[in-house]
Amino acid sequence: MQGGATMFFGSIPADVQTIMVNNVRDWNCTDIYVGCSGNFTVEKFISPLKKFIIHGNDVTLYSYCLGKYLSGEHFDLYLTKEGHEKIPWAKEYLKNPADRLATIMLMSGIVRYMDKDNPYYSRMYNAYV
Repeated sequence: MQGGATMFFGSIPADVQTIMVNNVRDWNCTDIYVGCSGNFTVEKFISPLKKFIIHGNDVTLYSYCLGKYLSGEHFDLYLTKEGHEKIPWAKEYLKNPADRLATIMLMSGIVRYMDKDNPYYSRMYNAYV
């Protein structure tokens, strides 16, 4: 799918969050810029400090599409040449905004099973499709 984003689902362990909050608490600044928010994990555990203006961003394609959809804005989502080769079945599900959103959200789960030479991954991919 066009967008150039790679699906990455990161998380920060609770112990690391505690260490970060304990350090950030003492920072002498007014603004914090989170360069790769992902699922806004850093913002979630720093925001209770209520000491900073936090600037975050989400870099995942599905969040971009979800935000556009929920705010009533148009978003383009189409298959690239590589997409037509790898997931030709997806084209029929990109005809309207709700279908495009559902497809990209489903693809965020399916992508982990693609291009793997393993019976488990093949079965999971086929089950999603």
